[in-house]
Amino acid sequence: MADPCVVAIVNPKGGVAKSTTARELAGQLSKAGKSVVIVDLDHSPGCLSSTMGADMSTVEGIAHALVAERYDFCDCVQDIEVRGAPVGLAAGGAAVGAAEQTLSDVANVGAQYRLRELLEGAPYDYVIVDTPGNLSVMTIMALNAATRVIIPVFAEEESVRGLQGVIDTVDAIRRYSNPAVSVDGVLVCRYSTQAESPALLAEEIAELAREAGVGVYSTRIRQSHAKDGRRNLKFRDYEAFAAEFVGEVG
Repeated sequence: MADPCVVAIVNPKGGVAKSTTARELAGQLSKAGKSVVIVDLDHSPGCLSSTMGADMSTVEGIAHALVAERYDFCDCVQDIEVRGAPVGLAAGGAAVGAAEQTLSDVANVGAQYRLRELLEGAPYDYVIVDTPGNLSVMTIMALNAATRVIIPVFAEEESVRGLQGVIDTVDAIRRYSNPAVSVDGVLVCRYSTQAESPALLAEEIAELAREAGVGVYSTRIRQSHAKDGRRNLKFRDYEAFAAEFVGEVG
């Protein structure tokens, strides 16, 4: 069986819509007929697994799979739904923090490749990896397993300042440990069409990405609190983004 397309959602800054992007992309890919699993490498209280109501007590999550000597990845996957679409989830949570400490031990040679080994031959079209809000061993592990990287950023000054560092990290991983990985694109989130500053910053992000040889998705995820008819603008934008993504990678 061919290996799945592994997509890492990466930005070492927390609170930049990584989990939302992972969830919505997975749901849209499932609706398009693809088999999809989310791997949650975040251990924060607000991680994707907790917000999705995952079973984090009776089902072994991704943490156990990463530290076990022999483990079938499918054994840590539980079934969830994203807007009515079936998606698998290898849950994260507090146990990931403990696993991170174990895997960070210098004695664990090759730990940064553990996720890649786990996912070899996994029976899915796509694996979407949600990463933590820091540059930890979990983020490096995700980049070593991935073939595609999506970088979500807010149309804010701080995101502009941090984008180059994310791109440099992916470049270093490609150079030294995973030649198959590349940045698929930068996704501008929390974009307002009614304010001048976000529009200017979005253009600055696009220029920085172009200089680094990285693409920017034409879809921007708008900031939206109110309903627009029967759907929230933000989730309509994620539908468009998923269609753009599938059109690029198949």
